[in-house]
Amino acid sequence: MENRTVCHTLTVENPGSEELRFGIGFHPAFNIPFDRHHTTEDYEFRFDRPESPVILDARPHGLLSGKCYYKWKNAEKIQLTDDLFSNDSFCMAGLRTRTLGIYEKDSGRHIVCNVEDFPYKLIWSALAKPVRFVCIEPWHSLPSAETDPQEWSERAAAVCLAPGKSWSTTLSTTVMR
Repeated sequence: MENRTVCHTLTVENPGSEELRFGIGFHPAFNIPFDRHHTTEDYEFRFDRPESPVILDARPHGLLSGKCYYKWKNAEKIQLTDDLFSNDSFCMAGLRTRTLGIYEKDSGRHIVCNVEDFPYKLIWSALAKPVRFVCIEPWHSLPSAETDPQEWSERAAAVCLAPGKSWSTTLSTTVMR
Protein backbone atom coordinates (compact mmCIF):
# COMPACT_ATOMS: atom_id res chain seq x y z
CA MET A 1 0.00 0.00 0.00
CA GLU A 2 1.37 3.41 -0.91
CA ASN A 3 1.93 6.12 1.66
CA ARG A 4 -1.09 8.41 1.83
CA THR A 5 0.30 10.86 4.39
CA VAL A 6 1.87 14.20 3.57
CA CYS A 7 3.97 15.97 6.19
CA HIS A 8 4.57 19.73 6.06
CA THR A 9 7.15 21.22 8.39
CA LEU A 10 7.46 24.93 9.10
CA THR A 11 10.73 26.14 10.59
CA VAL A 12 11.38 29.63 11.89
CA GLU A 13 14.96 30.75 12.48
CA ASN A 14 16.06 33.92 14.21
CA PRO A 15 19.40 35.03 12.74
CA GLY A 16 18.98 38.47 14.32
CA SER A 17 20.34 39.93 17.53
CA GLU A 18 16.94 40.63 19.12
CA GLU A 19 14.06 38.43 20.20
CA LEU A 20 11.73 37.43 17.35
CA ARG A 21 8.02 37.32 18.18
CA PHE A 22 5.72 35.33 15.92
CA GLY A 23 2.50 33.41 15.59
CA ILE A 24 2.11 30.61 13.09
CA GLY A 25 -0.32 28.02 11.80
CA PHE A 26 -1.29 25.98 8.78
CA HIS A 27 -4.05 26.80 6.27
CA PRO A 28 -4.64 23.69 4.11
CA ALA A 29 -7.75 23.65 1.95
CA PHE A 30 -9.48 20.55 0.58
CA ASN A 31 -11.83 20.47 -2.40
CA ILE A 32 -15.30 19.13 -1.84
CA PRO A 33 -17.24 17.39 -3.04
CA PHE A 34 -14.72 14.67 -3.80
CA ASP A 35 -16.71 13.77 -6.94
CA ARG A 36 -19.75 14.95 -8.92
CA HIS A 37 -22.06 12.44 -7.21
CA HIS A 38 -21.93 14.15 -3.80
CA THR A 39 -23.16 17.44 -2.31
CA THR A 40 -22.12 19.58 0.65
CA GLU A 41 -24.45 17.77 3.06
CA ASP A 42 -22.72 14.45 2.30
CA TYR A 43 -19.71 15.62 4.39
CA GLU A 44 -18.94 16.12 8.05
CA PHE A 45 -15.96 17.11 10.15
CA ARG A 46 -15.01 14.42 12.68
CA PHE A 47 -13.01 14.40 15.89
CA ASP A 48 -11.50 11.14 17.18
CA ARG A 49 -13.42 11.52 20.49
CA PRO A 50 -16.42 13.50 21.75
CA GLU A 51 -15.58 17.18 22.09
CA SER A 52 -17.13 20.35 23.49
CA PRO A 53 -14.87 22.96 21.93
CA VAL A 54 -14.71 26.48 23.29
CA ILE A 55 -15.30 28.70 20.27
CA LEU A 56 -13.23 31.89 20.35
CA ASP A 57 -15.59 34.26 18.57
CA ALA A 58 -14.16 35.71 15.35
CA ARG A 59 -17.41 36.80 13.72
CA PRO A 60 -17.95 38.24 11.20
CA HIS A 61 -14.53 39.29 9.88
CA GLY A 62 -12.13 36.69 11.29
CA LEU A 63 -10.88 38.98 14.08
CA LEU A 64 -11.30 37.86 17.69
CA SER A 65 -14.04 39.74 19.54
CA GLY A 66 -12.96 38.65 23.04
CA LYS A 67 -16.11 36.56 23.47
CA CYS A 68 -16.30 32.76 23.77
CA TYR A 69 -19.19 30.34 23.39
CA TYR A 70 -20.10 26.68 22.91
CA LYS A 71 -21.71 25.59 19.65
CA TRP A 72 -21.27 21.81 19.95
CA LYS A 73 -21.34 19.76 23.15
CA ASN A 74 -20.02 16.19 23.36
CA ALA A 75 -19.92 16.07 19.57
CA GLU A 76 -17.89 13.61 17.54
CA LYS A 77 -18.89 15.27 14.28
CA ILE A 78 -19.93 18.59 12.78
CA GLN A 79 -22.31 18.43 9.85
CA LEU A 80 -21.14 20.47 6.86
CA THR A 81 -23.79 22.71 5.31
CA ASP A 82 -23.66 25.55 2.83
CA ASP A 83 -24.45 27.95 5.70
CA LEU A 84 -22.02 26.62 8.33
CA PHE A 85 -19.48 29.38 7.65
CA SER A 86 -21.94 32.22 7.00
CA ASN A 87 -20.43 34.13 9.96
CA ASP A 88 -16.80 33.14 9.21
CA SER A 89 -14.56 30.50 10.83
CA PHE A 90 -14.78 28.53 14.04
CA CYS A 91 -11.63 28.92 16.15
CA MET A 92 -11.71 26.04 18.64
CA ALA A 93 -9.74 25.79 21.88
CA GLY A 94 -9.59 23.14 24.57
CA LEU A 95 -9.75 20.14 22.24
CA ARG A 96 -8.28 16.80 23.31
CA THR A 97 -8.67 15.21 19.89
CA ARG A 98 -5.58 13.93 18.12
CA THR A 99 -7.18 14.18 14.67
CA LEU A 100 -9.69 16.34 12.84
CA GLY A 101 -10.90 15.32 9.41
CA ILE A 102 -13.46 15.87 6.67
CA TYR A 103 -15.39 12.67 5.87
CA GLU A 104 -17.68 11.66 3.04
CA LYS A 105 -20.43 9.97 5.06
CA ASP A 106 -21.57 7.22 2.67
CA SER A 107 -18.20 6.08 1.32
CA GLY A 108 -15.87 6.66 4.26
CA ARG A 109 -13.43 8.58 2.06
CA HIS A 110 -11.71 11.22 4.14
CA ILE A 111 -8.86 13.64 4.69
CA VAL A 112 -7.54 13.72 8.26
CA CYS A 113 -5.09 16.12 9.90
CA ASN A 114 -3.09 15.22 12.99
CA VAL A 115 -3.76 18.25 15.20
CA GLU A 116 -2.72 16.98 18.63
CA ASP A 117 0.25 19.31 19.12
CA PHE A 118 -1.65 22.47 18.19
CA PRO A 119 -3.50 24.50 20.85
CA TYR A 120 -6.01 25.97 18.37
CA LYS A 121 -7.90 24.33 15.54
CA LEU A 122 -9.94 26.31 13.03
CA ILE A 123 -12.41 25.15 10.45
CA TRP A 124 -13.32 27.56 7.67
CA SER A 125 -14.51 27.97 4.13
CA ALA A 126 -15.15 30.94 1.89
CA LEU A 127 -18.83 31.75 1.77
CA ALA A 128 -20.16 30.00 -1.33
CA LYS A 129 -23.25 27.98 -2.16
CA PRO A 130 -22.45 25.23 -2.65
CA VAL A 131 -19.29 25.06 -0.54
CA ARG A 132 -16.33 24.34 -2.85
CA PHE A 133 -13.60 23.68 -0.28
CA VAL A 134 -13.03 23.42 3.46
CA CYS A 135 -10.00 24.28 5.56
CA ILE A 136 -8.74 22.47 8.63
CA GLU A 137 -6.29 24.89 10.21
CA PRO A 138 -4.13 23.84 13.17
CA TRP A 139 -2.51 26.92 14.72
CA HIS A 140 0.03 27.67 17.42
CA SER A 141 -1.31 31.21 17.80
CA LEU A 142 -4.61 33.02 17.62
CA PRO A 143 -6.05 35.26 14.91
CA SER A 144 -5.70 38.96 15.58
CA ALA A 145 -8.20 40.61 17.89
CA GLU A 146 -10.37 43.56 16.88
CA THR A 147 -8.52 45.61 19.49
CA ASP A 148 -4.95 44.57 18.58
CA PRO A 149 -2.47 47.40 17.98
CA GLN A 150 -1.09 47.77 14.48
CA GLU A 151 2.52 47.24 15.55
CA TRP A 152 3.42 43.55 15.59
CA SER A 153 5.86 44.13 18.47
CA GLU A 154 2.89 45.17 20.64
CA ARG A 155 0.70 42.13 19.86
CA ALA A 156 0.45 38.86 21.73
CA ALA A 157 2.74 36.22 20.23
CA ALA A 158 2.67 32.46 20.50
CA VAL A 159 6.45 32.15 20.44
CA CYS A 160 9.26 34.47 21.44
CA LEU A 161 12.39 33.14 19.77
CA ALA A 162 15.80 34.12 21.14
CA PRO A 163 18.57 35.22 18.78
CA GLY A 164 20.28 32.31 17.04
CA LYS A 165 17.49 29.85 17.87
CA SER A 166 15.05 27.96 15.67
CA TRP A 167 11.55 26.51 16.15
CA SER A 168 9.64 23.91 14.07
CA THR A 169 6.19 22.41 13.79
CA THR A 170 4.83 19.67 11.52
CA LEU A 171 1.35 18.98 10.17
CA SER A 172 0.63 15.43 8.97
CA THR A 173 -2.34 14.97 6.63
CA THR A 174 -3.62 11.56 5.53
CA VAL A 175 -5.80 11.23 2.42
CA MET A 176 -8.07 8.23 1.89
CA ARG A 177 -9.88 8.99 -1.37
